[in-house]
Amino acid sequence: MKKLISFILLFCLCFTFAACGKNTPAPANSGTEPDSSSSGQSSEQSGGQQTETGEPKITSINLREKAGAESVYDMFDYGDGFVGVVIVKTVDGERKMFLRFIDTNYGRLADGEYELGGDDFVFTVDRGNSHYICFENSTFEVSGDPRTGVKLEPIEFRYSYERDDSRLYSPDGKWYATRDPDVTDKKGDATLVNVVTGEKITPYVGVNNGDFEDTTSSIPVGFAGDKFIFNIVGYEWLAGYGIYDLSTGETLIFDDKLDLGVFPARINETNRIPYEFDREEFGFIDLEAPDVRHPLYTKEKDSGSVYQETFEELLGGATYFTVSAAAGGKYLAVIAEDDGNGMIFAVYDFRTFDKICEHREDEYMNAYVFSGNAAVFMFESVDASRVVVVTLP
Repeated sequence: MKKLISFILLFCLCFTFAACGKNTPAPANSGTEPDSSSSGQSSEQSGGQQTETGEPKITSINLREKAGAESVYDMFDYGDGFVGVVIVKTVDGERKMFLRFIDTNYGRLADGEYELGGDDFVFTVDRGNSHYICFENSTFEVSGDPRTGVKLEPIEFRYSYERDDSRLYSPDGKWYATRDPDVTDKKGDATLVNVVTGEKITPYVGVNNGDFEDTTSSIPVGFAGDKFIFNIVGYEWLAGYGIYDLSTGETLIFDDKLDLGVFPARINETNRIPYEFDREEFGFIDLEAPDVRHPLYTKEKDSGSVYQETFEELLGGATYFTVSAAAGGKYLAVIAEDDGNGMIFAVYDFRTFDKICEHREDEYMNAYVFSGNAAVFMFESVDASRVVVVTLP
């Protein structure tokens, strides 16, 4: 169950967003001011744009100090290097929700605070290029530039955990993938829809025979050129993955291992997508030969992986890890629980597997999201609601 929830969280965070309530407009020239709590890190934590040396920047932003946040409900990738953050704070004795933005280009909290609605928060959702914040009884579309002010408009769209209306578009914009039951004829499997003709393609039709142990369905993961990648999921577990070639119509299914799945990746600079197996092994799949999995690390020491030692120091004591590709597939991000000692985040070059940076936290991470060339991590503790921004070279 933990594995499937982790995947769904990653998927949603990589492709979703949201909005609600009345807004407090940002100033007309609302740029982003440096976060005075940031201090330099290549060594420690630092704010500001990347240096010309190409070193990653790591910035810690205390949202309790900077925005009065008592807790953080959700984060989402808004695009153009901005991450939206839904926070809660008390105003005049009443707990209210607000929307703030993190500018990952500079590792700063952007100006502008937008008050959200009063009913129960549900989720943030992305549908195509539109972003939404959904509540139990209302949904708002978010639009505009966080640098100059965004708008929150009420719409009819509804979202629930049982109904996934989100859309994931191909790089050329000709196709989108969805599980919307109105589009997929109630099957709920990942379905490709031609934007112009309306043609529908369902590469994998799941099994639903009433036995939850045999039940399967498919979830969109991403596009790589003409290839559409999807995961196969069971009742509470991953059950494999598949690749559909839009140019040939061929579907390849890989379901030989339980708890095997691939992770969202926008592929530009490599033909690789990361995979993970049962929190015991991770590696990559080359789309030129997708039937071969290349392990980078496994808890079985005699795995034969030529990269075993590369990741052994980082993950030798990890009780849990997950991987993803960031910044167009140029980087491999590895996130792990450090055997009771907090969290580890490390970035590797996805072609050479040279380590770009490593960051450790004593606290446990609540959520993370990738945005452009940056990763944002959320930490909650008694003393602070905090995000750490890692801006990659």
